[in-house]
This record gives sequence, structure tokens and C-alpha cells, in this order.
Amino acid sequence: MEVPTRLLMDEVVPRMKFGTMAEMAKADIERLGPDASFEDVRRVMAETVNSVDNRMGEVARDNLFWNRYASDLAMFLMRADQYFLGTVREIGGAAADVVRQPLNAARGEPVNLKRLSYVASTLMFQMAYSAMYQKLHTGKWPEEGLDYFYPKNGQFDESGHPQRTGLWSYLKDVYSFVRHPVRTLENKAAPALTMFSELIHNADFWNVEIRHPEDNPAQQAAEVGKYVATQFEPRSVENYQRERKLGASPELLGEQFMGITPANAELNEGPGERMAREIAAGHAGDEPRTPEAAARRELRQSLTRSLRAHKGVPAEVIEAGQQGRLSKEDIREAIRASRETPLQQAFSRLGIDDAARVYSAADAGEKKQLQALLMKKFQAAIKNEAPAQRIETARKVRAAFAGK
Repeated sequence: MEVPTRLLMDEVVPRMKFGTMAEMAKADIERLGPDASFEDVRRVMAETVNSVDNRMGEVARDNLFWNRYASDLAMFLMRADQYFLGTVREIGGAAADVVRQPLNAARGEPVNLKRLSYVASTLMFQMAYSAMYQKLHTGKWPEEGLDYFYPKNGQFDESGHPQRTGLWSYLKDVYSFVRHPVRTLENKAAPALTMFSELIHNADFWNVEIRHPEDNPAQQAAEVGKYVATQFEPRSVENYQRERKLGASPELLGEQFMGITPANAELNEGPGERMAREIAAGHAGDEPRTPEAAARRELRQSLTRSLRAHKGVPAEVIEAGQQGRLSKEDIREAIRASRETPLQQAFSRLGIDDAARVYSAADAGEKKQLQALLMKKFQAAIKNEAPAQRIETARKVRAAFAGK
């Protein structure tokens, strides 16, 4: 298992770090001048080495002076703990430097702008790469701020939104921590811990059951063994297989192996759609889906995605329908979903109370999509309600239309 990474981690990365450190050190020495004291040179060199360590990973553990047991525990509990620590020190340190370094300059103390310059250059190159990526994939330059950080790739995601891509950058981690700090930390857990947790809860990352409790012990053991075997499969291969099932283009499938992966679909969601999704998830509960149900769901999504892109019916969907793995109701649902926006699709499943809440939270563009649907839901709801309940329902709907 070490062979594929040995060349990269033992040869390429250390040489890149040496080269980067040498270039930065050369500039620092020239800036200090020939009369710099030994202490100034040592301080600047230490800042340079630490900054390079933070930026490029494989942080030198000996320089941290951690207790040996604490260091081993961090390595056991967290996936790529050195890279995570480096990102926190460099980008988090830059945030602190916004205040710290001007104060140092005012006091006449040494100023260290390495972390701030790193974050500034990272933002600049991220925006440039994203703009070029979107232009190459869609023929259009960025049209909104988010395009500079998560560019569109010309495809549509499972919800029907223009699919966005996460390029090589630590900025993805920053975004994840701001939006979902607890979930991001959980995703940083070491693979072995994640695997044991999923086995205990009998649900994998996609909330699909690992073993079917009603199967006999031998079958369940085989299902667990199959799951454990897949844990040694690289994430790039897993992403490739998932995107292939959803009908991704060949160039996007190839990007999976270079770490260029689809971004989280929630990036495209407005406040109303986000609330509708969260309500639907709460009603669905935490019960994991069976592999058969998960496979049917993927086929429906593949059909919906293909129809939205005007690509017709995928061959695997036709085959699944002929074999009975996809029912006529599944096909009708997928076709119906392809004619609706993701927000309308989620909204149509809500009861009148939840629908009124979502409409109140929606932005102006979302309200235009939902206005007629809310009135339709209201008219259907009051037909089966008692007079007192009708008055309360009408009040909620009026409040929703009034934006309260």
C-alpha cells in the first residue's frame, strides 16, 4: 500500500519543501541586509520553515515539542493530522495577524507577513484557476462571486442545480469549518475510527445499511466483509463510480482521479430550499436505506439528471426497468422531478404548516417559484379541515405571504 505514495511523500514533497524554503529564505536574507544580527536571521529562518511546513504538509513533529503520547494519539484519531494542523496554523494564524502585525509595526517590533501573503496569494490563484476552469467547461466566465471559489462544470447535480467543483485548495476546508464545524471535525476522523463507527451504527457514509439484520449470520458476515474490503478503495475511485452512475461526462470522470471533485450541492441552495431539505430529512429519520433502495434511488437520480440535461434515458435505466429493478412509479417520479426545480420538488412533499414556514424563509426568487404551489396546497388542505382549523391554516398562509 505504500508503493504508490512513496515517490510522492518521500521524494517529491520534501524536495518541494526544500526548494520553497530556499527561495523564501533567499528573499528574507536579502531583505534583512548584510548587517542583520544572528538572532534576526534565526528568527526569520524559523518563521520561514514553519510557514513552509504549514503550507505543504508533513509538519515536522519534532518542532512541535509535543508529548510523545499526545502526538501518537493525534495521529491515531485524525486523518492526515499534520496537514490539518498546518492549515489551522497558517490560515488561522493569518486571521490573527490581521490585528497582530499592525500592532507589531506600531510598537517597532518585528513584522511577519508570511501567513497573510500566503492567504492572499491562495485567494488570488483560487479565483484565477476557478475562472479558467469554468470558462473551459461551460464557455462562460464567472457570473457570481461563488463561481470564483466553486466553479460550474457544465453538468447538473442530483438536485438539478448546475454542478459546482471543488478545486485543489485549503479554502474548501475553511468553508466547511465555517458552515459545519462539528461535521467537518467528524469527517477528519481517522479511517479506522470512521469504519468502526459505521459498523456500530450499521450505516455507511451514504446512510446505506452495511448488513441486513434479517439475513442469517453467514450472510451478514459476508456483507460486513464486503463493506470492510471497500474501505481500502481510494475515495477517488468511489467518487468516480458514483459520478459514472449519475451520467457524468468523461472529462469529469477523469478529474476524480486528480482530486477535482463535485462540491457539496448545498452551495446552490437558497434559504427556502435549505429549510425544505432539512425538514424532509427530519421527517425521513435516521433509519438507513437498504442497498436495494439506495440502488433504486441512484437510478432515479440518474434518469432525472439525464432528462434535465436533455440526454434521453440512460441505458442502465432501461435495463433496470426491463429487469424489474426500477418500477413504473419510480420512472414516473424521476420524470416528474426532471420537470420541476429542486425547490419545487422538495416543497411538493411538505404539509401545509411546513410549506408556510418554508415560504416565509424563502428569498424573492424562491417565492416566485412557490407562490402558486402554496395556494394549491392551501386550497387542498382546507377541504379536509374543521372550520376552526381552517381559520388557523389561513392565518399561517397569510402570514407566510406577508413575509412574517
